[in-house]
This record gives sequence, structure tokens and C-alpha cells, in this order.
Amino acid sequence: MFPVLMLQPETKARILEIIHECEPEAFVVELDLHRSKRHQLRILLDTDKGITLLKCAEISRKVSRMLDASDEIKSAYDLEVSSPGLSKPLQVYRQYVKNIGRKVVVVLFSGEKKEGVLLRASETGIAIGEGGGKNERAESSGITESEFLFSDIKETKILVSFK
Repeated sequence: MFPVLMLQPETKARILEIIHECEPEAFVVELDLHRSKRHQLRILLDTDKGITLLKCAEISRKVSRMLDASDEIKSAYDLEVSSPGLSKPLQVYRQYVKNIGRKVVVVLFSGEKKEGVLLRASETGIAIGEGGGKNERAESSGITESEFLFSDIKETKILVSFK
């Protein structure tokens, strides 16, 4: 992985303004500038109902124009504006809330893995239900609950079923 660089606070604030102007319901999952052969600015966005490719493209065009005008990134750069996708681990609290009722796998820093339905999320952690039905959005009745603090969680991924 390439080193993460710092954007100027004013530039970061302007990017957040552009995102909010284009999609008021959007929340930022990741906003990083990485140094490689060409700099790469990655903006991962989501909403409670998902974000469209058209919205990502609109935000990308506006952010690109703003960056070109401000000359914040002095060298050539690539800009990626997208949703995190299902293969990426959940990174922010609002993603957990959005995915309550979905089947997840939780990997703890201890190396232990737990699979179950995401039942609850708070600012400090989550609860999953284990041993329930195989439905992706299973009900929580009749299952064993396990609670985890975010500080103990290495990663949480959504389990997708194509049945």
C-alpha cells in the first residue's frame, strides 16, 4: 500500500460540500490521497439506500474541476469516486446501521471469526445473532446473541448469498 498524504483542510471541506450538494444523504466511508506513480484520490461514498453510479460520476466531475482550479494536487492524479462495494469491510458506524438484518462475518483481532445476522449497532459496538435461519435478512428470534466492541473487531464483511 502506498503512503497516505494529507489534503489541506480547506480542500477536504470543499470536497465534503460538493458531495453534500450533489447527494445530501451521502456519507463518506473513505477520503484518502495516496502517493504512487500518480497520486490517487479515493472517495468512497454511500447512502442508507445506496448511491448510484450517476451520482458518483457527477461528484467526480465536480471534485475534479475544483481540484484542477485549486491546484491542490500539483502532480498528475487519478480520482476514484465510488461506493465501497460488497467485498470491502464495513468501515463506519453508519454502514453498520444500514446493514442491520444482513448476514455478516466478524473477524476479531484475536483471530476468532463469528458469523451471524447483524442485530444492532451502537457507537461502541455491534450485536450479531448466531444459529438462526439461513435467510440473508433473518429475524432475530431463536438465535444466540453475541456482542462485540468496535475496538475488538478487525473487520466485518457482509455475506452475500446468490440463491
